[in-house]
Amino acid sequence: MKTIFATCGIVITALLAPHAVAATSTPAVKPCVAYDVGGVDDQSFNAAVAAGVKDVIKKYSIKVDTTLTTGTESNRLERLNLLLSKGCSPIIAVGSAYATSLSKIAAVNPLTSFAIVDNASVPY
Repeated sequence: MKTIFATCGIVITALLAPHAVAATSTPAVKPCVAYDVGGVDDQSFNAAVAAGVKDVIKKYSIKVDTTLTTGTESNRLERLNLLLSKGCSPIIAVGSAYATSLSKIAAVNPLTSFAIVDNASVPY
């Protein structure tokens, strides 16, 4: 589990770092994370992503908006739409349960960057 945690944290840092650098010169970049049930202390993917986000915030002094789902499909859609309404890009969804919601949202928002942790089925 420690290997997954460390690897996931590194991947999130790598995903967000280019956007963080761009955010210092381009206000249109606003990274955001949608966490799955369990929150940032779940000792799994949420926690690993939170560690990567914390590193990016510390290193680049940027704000990363986050949200947490209650676990229903409709709530996942609401959370992703909330991040879209805030102008977020990239939006990183944590957990395979976000796959269906993220596929729907990404398909109709081609100008927004999306990523998902713990799932390879989303083509965006």
